[in-house]
Formats: sequence, structure tokens, C-alpha cells
Amino acid sequence: MRHFFLLALLLAAAPLLAQKRYALVVGNGNYTYASLGATPVSDALAMRDALRQAGFEVEYFSNLDQAMLTKVTADFGRKIKNSGAVALFYYSGHGVQHQNQNFLVPIGAELADEDDID
Repeated sequence: MRHFFLLALLLAAAPLLAQKRYALVVGNGNYTYASLGATPVSDALAMRDALRQAGFEVEYFSNLDQAMLTKVTADFGRKIKNSGAVALFYYSGHGVQHQNQNFLVPIGAELADEDDID
């Protein structure tokens, strides 16, 4: 019975294994005003390696300013749109929540108050 269950599980997972897998991994730690040190980048590198081992095509970036963070996330969105692929986004760095919305904080951000969040 156990072998039947494992075979059924493998057969059910087969389409997922054949599906294209994309990942965007970003590690931001080198902040001017609130540095996180090397931890976010090393965590992102570890995630990049694990995802590659799991069969993902990984795009990896570190210490992105607002322009680059916007560009790489938009490019990734265009890549996965209508692809039918499995997609994963991993971010390690500062983030804030304001009015029930979450925001990623790019390198170089100067947030004096909530008006600076957008």
C-alpha cells in the first residue's frame, strides 16, 4: 500500500517537475542609515543556491537602489506573465508596512516619515 501511495504521489507531481521554474532573489543589506550587514546578502545567496539545486532558473541581485529594484522586479514580472511557470520571489532586507500594504526598502532610501514610503 505504501508503494502505491509513493507511486501516486510521483505521478501527481510529474507535471510540476516538468514545469519551468523561475526565481528572483534579492539581498539588500548595505543600507546607509540602517545597515543589516552581510546577513541579508548571505541569506539570499543560500536561497539562490538552494533554488538552483531544486531546478529553478534563478536571477540573483544584491544591494539594489530604487531604480534597479523597480527594474528587476518589473522585468521578472514580464518574464513570468502568461508563462505558466512556477515563480518565486525571495527578498532579504528591510521592509515596511503602511496602511496594510507592504513595501520593500531599496538601498539608499531615506525615510523620514510615512510620506517617504511610496
